Parts: sequence; C-alpha cells; structure tokens
Amino acid sequence: MLAVLGTFLCLAACGEPVQETEKKGTERKETAGAAENADNQELSWEDGRISLTLVEGVSVDAEIIKPDHIGETVEKCRVEIGNADQMGLANVLFPDIEAEEWKVDDYGFGTVLSYKGNLKVPFSQAEQQGNARISEGIRFYTDRWLKCEANLPVLFTSKGILTFGDLSGELDFDSRSAVAEKVTGYLREKLGMETAVEEMYTLRWQTLEAQEEKNREDGGEDLKTPEPQNWTWSEEDDSYYLVLERYINGIPMLNDHYLRREEGLAPVGRITVGYSANGMEGLDSLENFIVTETEPVELAGPEVILDALKKKLELLIVDSVTVTQMKLIYFPYFRPDGDCDLIPVWRITCEQGGEEQHIYIEADTGNEVTE
Repeated sequence: MLAVLGTFLCLAACGEPVQETEKKGTERKETAGAAENADNQELSWEDGRISLTLVEGVSVDAEIIKPDHIGETVEKCRVEIGNADQMGLANVLFPDIEAEEWKVDDYGFGTVLSYKGNLKVPFSQAEQQGNARISEGIRFYTDRWLKCEANLPVLFTSKGILTFGDLSGELDFDSRSAVAEKVTGYLREKLGMETAVEEMYTLRWQTLEAQEEKNREDGGEDLKTPEPQNWTWSEEDDSYYLVLERYINGIPMLNDHYLRREEGLAPVGRITVGYSANGMEGLDSLENFIVTETEPVELAGPEVILDALKKKLELLIVDSVTVTQMKLIYFPYFRPDGDCDLIPVWRITCEQGGEEQHIYIEADTGNEVTE
C-alpha cells in the first residue's frame, strides 16, 4: 500500500499545482467537514498541533513547527548563491595558509578556490593532511575524515535520511550536546551562519569498518572513492556526524533531496560536519545564500493549507495515512538570472506503514510545489 501512496504522490506532484483560491470563505466551507472532527474548533497555527480527519483513510495528527517570531506575515526572499569573497573566507577558515598556496580555477560558471596540504582544522592545534574547496559552498576534510565519510552508514534520499546500524550513544572524548554547541557556535561566529542540529549520529570505528566491508561486497571496491584504499581502523576514527539546518531570517531551509523537472536538484541549506577527538575534521556546506531582497506576504490559515492537501489526497484509496508534521521552511525556486527565490512553504509529512513521504505547499497561496 505504501507503494500506491508513493506512486500517487509522484503522479500528483508532476501534475498541475493547486490553484490559488480567492475567496477564503469558500475554502472554509470546503473544509468544514474536516473541521467538525475537531469539535468545530478554530484552527490556528499557534495551537502547536492539529488533529482531525481530513478525508477517508487520511487523518491529521500533526505537530506544527513554526518559528515563534512568525505571526500573520512571513517574508519571501531573493538570494544570491555563492561566496563573493572567497579569499577572505579562506583566511577566516585557515589563517595559517598563505594566499599563494591556494589554487584558483575558473570553470566557466565561477571561480573555485582550492587547497591541498596541511590543515589546522577548527578545535585542533595539530595539523593534518587534507583538502579545502570554496566555491558556491564550502567543503574541507582531513584525509582521516575522508575514509570515514566514504563509509558512512547514512544515506540522504527523497524520503529523508536512512541509517544503518546503531548510531546512538556518547563518545568518550566529548558529549553530543557539547559538540553540537561548539559546531553551531563556530558556524555562527566565524561564518555568520545560523544553524540548528537536525540529526546527530555516533560513528564508532567498528561500525565504519563493517560498512566498508559491506561497500566492498556491494561494489567490488570502496564506494565513493576514486581508487581502492588500504585503510586501517582504530579508536581515532570514532566520530560524531552532524546534519544541520541552515536558517535564513529565522526560518530553516529545505534540507531534503528534491528534484524539479525543469530546474534540476533544488539547492538545500543542509550542512554536514564530521567531528572527532582531533576536532572538526569535515565540513560540507553545499551552498551559501546571501539575501538581497525581502517581501512580506500574508500567511494563509490552516484551513487553506489543509484544503490543498485534501484536494491532493481525496482521490487516493488508501488505508491509515497519517499527517504527522507540518513544518514551515524556505523552498528555493531558481530564477532565470541564476539567483533564487526562497518561498515559505509547509513541509507536510505523511506516514504510512512506518515510512514517510513529504508534500510541500506554499504557505501564502496554498499552491503545491510540484516536481
């Protein structure tokens, strides 16, 4: 049955978006049946949870996640993607590396600043061999972290993050909470990025070694590496792997894998960090977003968003689908000039049989974001 839901969601997403309704009174009437299941209560984003039956087979028992500072209005943003002052950023990240040691390449779509050699990574006094790259985003890693990253028991998919094995618990060198505080503080103070930890995983060397063996069995050689490696594993490889959300104007960015038919893979605010006893050994910030314009828009009421969701799902014959979360995020739309518009949307999580699908509905118009 889950496959039926997944197929339907894909077909619906590729169709026409729900059109904006001009008369909100009509929208309230259309959702009156659903609202009656909530004892005729006035639906509000401030309630923190919405519980009702949306359509036969589809129930809503959803946590509402919305920043406290968002009231009746929310801002659309226009942003530039990239890092304008790459050398200045390089000096912030690695002040011990001389400017002439960085390599500058122009691939036609913009310059890329890169370095290979000894790095003194954040929260470490010792130098390690590694690589750094600054382009639209920021990426650096030590050679030690590269072998961990090549064998992560974590996958990013269109349905969320898939994990393999037990990735819980604390490591001896530092606690989860202390590492999370250090990393978010560093990103804020050094790079001006407001972030929050979305997921955090404990990677023990035995887990990484087991994943490497699985990769060899599946692929014949180490996956995600240019050539076979002869790695050995030890306690030095025990690490935390953090997945962070990037915030713009106090609203989290899209963090999901989302492919749009005409635009390609949507840019995301996801930042990943590898942290060991040797410090912050890996950072991957896929894109950097610089706000250039903002425009306030009115936040549509819950009945408008639920009506759009109802129209999407009411033709589906399916049992036991539950809407578990409605989270306000920014979704990026590419512009012809290469910039992006960040549109506030509700990321709606639908659960069936223990698996999740996400639907995205614009928070001001009620239109669905389509693939």
